[in-house]
Amino acid sequence: MNYSTSEEDDLLIVTSLFVIIELLKIRRQQRKRRLRERLDWLHKRRRVRPLALRMQAAGDEYQNLFKILLEEQDNVKFFKYTRMTFIQWERLLNLVTPFLRKSHNGRGADFSPERDLVITIRYFVTGSQFCDLAMTFGCTGESTVGSVVRRTSLAIIQALRPTELYNRNEYYYRYTMKKFWTDRQMPNCCGVIAGKHITVQKLPNPNAGTSHHNDGDRFSLVLLAICDANYRFTSIDIGQYDSVSDGGVFSESPTSEPLNEKADLPREPLTLPNTNVAIPAYFVADEAFPLSTRIMRPYPGENLDKGEQIFNYRLSRVMSLIENTFGILAMRWKIFRTPITVKDVEGIDHIVQSILCLHNYLQPTNNEMAENQHLYCPKNVVDHEDSNGVLIPGRWRQKSIAFAPIPAGKPNESAANVHMHRQLLKDFFVSDKSCPWQESYALKDESIVL
Repeated sequence: MNYSTSEEDDLLIVTSLFVIIELLKIRRQQRKRRLRERLDWLHKRRRVRPLALRMQAAGDEYQNLFKILLEEQDNVKFFKYTRMTFIQWERLLNLVTPFLRKSHNGRGADFSPERDLVITIRYFVTGSQFCDLAMTFGCTGESTVGSVVRRTSLAIIQALRPTELYNRNEYYYRYTMKKFWTDRQMPNCCGVIAGKHITVQKLPNPNAGTSHHNDGDRFSLVLLAICDANYRFTSIDIGQYDSVSDGGVFSESPTSEPLNEKADLPREPLTLPNTNVAIPAYFVADEAFPLSTRIMRPYPGENLDKGEQIFNYRLSRVMSLIENTFGILAMRWKIFRTPITVKDVEGIDHIVQSILCLHNYLQPTNNEMAENQHLYCPKNVVDHEDSNGVLIPGRWRQKSIAFAPIPAGKPNESAANVHMHRQLLKDFFVSDKSCPWQESYALKDESIVL
């Protein structure tokens, strides 16, 4: 069949239009298929995480509550939520942000150091489970909260530990000794030593056997600490097995380092106030610790003479400092009132150490404020005495018991000169008039138990 030129052009146009129409149909079908696949993926995502998506869309406690607290500038309300004032919060955020950014390493466009810090502080303050915090803050799951807490705890340690913990020198110890004498009439004292159980939810290491196991289904690690006269921790050790006594833990603990020859304690014996009698600087501990040149502990037993009873009473007034320090810790940070959720010993070490750094960070400000402005540790929170030496229990005792004491072990034999130092200190207490009520209270049981 022969076509003219015009007919050939018309046929080419019709054929081209037909091909174009078919290609458009194919492209439209491809777009529909991709759209259908996208909708199926979104539908599946909503079915897998419906609650998290709704909460993220509606906002979370960080957006709906914390931001409002910042706007209101009410220090009392803000303290109840974070355990610190606005100024303390801003300074802490500035300190930890560089470490948080470094550990985060750019993962996720919605990363906020402030939000991570809020989640972690609320975990410390409330002791809530990770699943509860995930719903409260609109996180995708427990693992997300756990990751936030781990990296923020480490950031707090890196930011605060150099200045708030393990920062001891001879000048500091001399100041501490002066404070112990002024407040507790205990001369040459550099600190108080004690240990407590920290209860954890499950065995941190499944291969550890019964090393962390206590009665029933309870597992725990030991927190061994030294505190000063301002209710601040000066040295800590976390993670020793709970089957040993205070003294057993102490002998293998880095906490014993302040007592060795390389420590910055005053090396020469120091004279007792208003006397020519000199004894070395020392730490006060209970009967579980060995009596030594650097550790002063009570006289053991029940049939004690009057001088020994006075000595034990004077030591009990100092031992109450560390019991009250643990009391403040348990009152302000409710995480210690419930078993802590951890996966390994390192995790609980970071959590506890970061809280102790926060405690030391918040505690010194009490000495810089008027008494009616104290928030973290007002006077009625801790035990105190009236002018007649009558003990007034602190408010922390009204709360549930958070720490279990460590059983006492058999004290080690001590050298003769160590017993002589204790004898000299006992004679000083008997003749000292700075505690005129001590004879009447020495016969009473003034021991403090947390």
